[in-house]
Amino acid sequence: MKERDAAPAERGKPATYTGDKKAKMAAKTNKKWVRLATVFAYVLSVSLAAIVLAVYYSLIWQPVGAGTSGGA
Repeated sequence: MKERDAAPAERGKPATYTGDKKAKMAAKTNKKWVRLATVFAYVLSVSLAAIVLAVYYSLIWQPVGAGTSGGA
């Protein structure tokens, strides 16, 4: 039982990494933020386009009758 009590104290120690490992972890974090920002920008732009079209078609656009050109 005492061995189990000692284990959490060892887990609480901060991990030490070499410079190469730190650089890889930082690069991975940067890639994650770039991917997240790209997805956010895509969702925002598509949503904005949908809102603009909805406003246009509901408030501005006036449809013209299909068979009223005066032909036959």
